[in-house]
Amino acid sequence: MEVTDEAPEQRAHVPALAHHELTRDFRLEDVWTLPTPKRPEDFSRLVRRIASFDPARSSSCVVRTLFALRWKIGKLFGWDVRVSPRR
Repeated sequence: MEVTDEAPEQRAHVPALAHHELTRDFRLEDVWTLPTPKRPEDFSRLVRRIASFDPARSSSCVVRTLFALRWKIGKLFGWDVRVSPRR
C-alpha cells in the first residue's frame, strides 16, 4: 500500500515495466522515489541536480569507491564507449 499526502491527480503516471516477465523467480520491489516538490515546473530543477552530480567529488568514501570501481570495470569491458550518431 502506497502512503502519500499527494492527491492522485498530482502524482506522475509511471507506466508499468515489463521487468515482471524477466523476474518470475522472485519479486522485484520498486523502493526509490525522486525528491521532487509538488510543482511541475520544479522537475527541471531536479534534472539539473541529477545531471550536476559528480560521484568523484562525493563526500561519501563508499560512493567514490563504488563509482571508481564501476568506471574501471567499464573501461575494461568497453561499456562506456561513446558512439557518435549516424548522419
